Amino acid sequence: MLDDDPFAEHPGAVARRRRNGRRYLFLLLGAVLLGQGGWTALHVTYTPEPGPKAVCPMLRPELLDVALPDRDPARDGSERTESGFLGATCTVRGASGELWIGVTRVGRAGGDSPWEILELRRGWIGELRQVRLGDDALLVDDQLLQIRHGSYLVWIEYAPEATVAPEARRQVLVAIGQEVLSQL
Repeated sequence: MLDDDPFAEHPGAVARRRRNGRRYLFLLLGAVLLGQGGWTALHVTYTPEPGPKAVCPMLRPELLDVALPDRDPARDGSERTESGFLGATCTVRGASGELWIGVTRVGRAGGDSPWEILELRRGWIGELRQVRLGDDALLVDDQLLQIRHGSYLVWIEYAPEATVAPEARRQVLVAIGQEVLSQL
């Protein structure tokens, strides 16, 4: 009698409709999850790497005495860069000049690798010299040394009195850079 009923459904059609309904449900659920994940990926907040340890204890007092013979005690500090990275600093002042060392640990920000974030050759006007320290190092006008070492950026500014020869300034900057890199 079922075969005579024009409104009766074939059992295979019912199973097909259930199977298709489940497929559409899974597709809809997947689309919602992907959409939510895509929205989250666009709005993810960046958490920077933990900052480096204190810088002043990395430096031997004898080295600081060579750089600034009449120096005051070295002062540790910390600062946050405009990109959100935490850096450790050391400032040494004396009657014969000033020395500032900053170490920043850089992770990934905005999908950039540390190599892209720590590009050293941008925007300088002055004499630039490559130095063989870390992964990449750049000396600017014998007063500033930037070193990229893994995920660290070391920035050393040395402003002694005018009577210090450029070669002596370079030697002090490189020695301080080597000292800091040996402690990272």
